[in-house]
Amino acid sequence: MEANHESIKFIQKYLIDSKTIAKNIFGPLGTFNNFEFQKPVTRRIDFIFISDDITINKYAVLSDSIDCRYPSNHFPVYLKLTFNN
Repeated sequence: MEANHESIKFIQKYLIDSKTIAKNIFGPLGTFNNFEFQKPVTRRIDFIFISDDITINKYAVLSDSIDCRYPSNHFPVYLKLTFNN
């Protein structure tokens, strides 16, 4: 689901999209590549939602490839975080 989907908006009423509060952001805008290496990846359909007692130090979308091929049609989303408790 993309950010404007009603289910994502519902989740955002209770949890925070980690990308929106990250101190550092790395990688492409999107997470869904559809195995299309020659096209920009702009469609974001993978999210990590968190509670407000977590600090996001880094948010990254990892876009590694081998021989111009992706290992998956989704890029992994990586967080480096700190629990504030």
